[in-house]
Amino acid sequence: MASIPARTAQRVARNMPKARSEPAKEKVASQNYIAHTEIPSVTCTERQRQLIILDLNGTLVSKTGKAGMWVRPHYQDFLSYLFRNFEVCVWSSARQKTVKNMCQLFGDHKKQLSFIWSRENMGLTKEEYFSNISTVKDLQLVWKHYSKQAGSNIYNANNTILLDDSITKAILQPCNSIEIGTFNHKLSTTKINGDSELLDVINYLEKVQYQSNISNFFKEHPYETKPTYTAHDTNFQFTYYRFNSDYVMTEDSRKMS
Repeated sequence: MASIPARTAQRVARNMPKARSEPAKEKVASQNYIAHTEIPSVTCTERQRQLIILDLNGTLVSKTGKAGMWVRPHYQDFLSYLFRNFEVCVWSSARQKTVKNMCQLFGDHKKQLSFIWSRENMGLTKEEYFSNISTVKDLQLVWKHYSKQAGSNIYNANNTILLDDSITKAILQPCNSIEIGTFNHKLSTTKINGDSELLDVINYLEKVQYQSNISNFFKEHPYETKPTYTAHDTNFQFTYYRFNSDYVMTEDSRKMS
């Protein structure tokens, strides 16, 4: 019987929260999905139409409480690359007002986002919404969203990418996720060595764009994040955005602290 790779299963188990997040433990990938990951991916001669879903905090930014956020180095090059080659959207487990604040990092690209989803789009009960539980990003919700809009299943396990720093978010479709290293502005190694992971993701996506079945390609050739202490980025810049009370961001050049 087809199964999720042991390495992926171990990462999920290792990162699963304790008892307060019990509801997430009940969720597993369907047998139909697992079988789909076994269909060999073919390298095509042309770039394929693909969707990339971006997480925010920990992936593209590192929040400083309610005051503002640091943005991951090379984010401008990364976003320019994504919007040239993919359909791009946002799905964060943060609340809508917080997501609105963080999304200002997209600048002029913001109007190109297909949608911006937040905690409100996760199908949580009122109790779950206000609780510190582990949330799951079920890609079936995304695929149904596009199916209703287009009248056809334009996006599925063949052509959808979830970029997130938490593997548990992708527990239902683990082989469609790129688990990126968590961006934490407080780490001394990050302050000294920088962070070039977004450039590494670009290099990986250059291969992914030509694949006919992303879920199989990710399963056979998973993205490998580098430990922060091995990074030696000599050309990095940290950008800080301050959250204003009216949820408008302004760029700030202060030093990282």
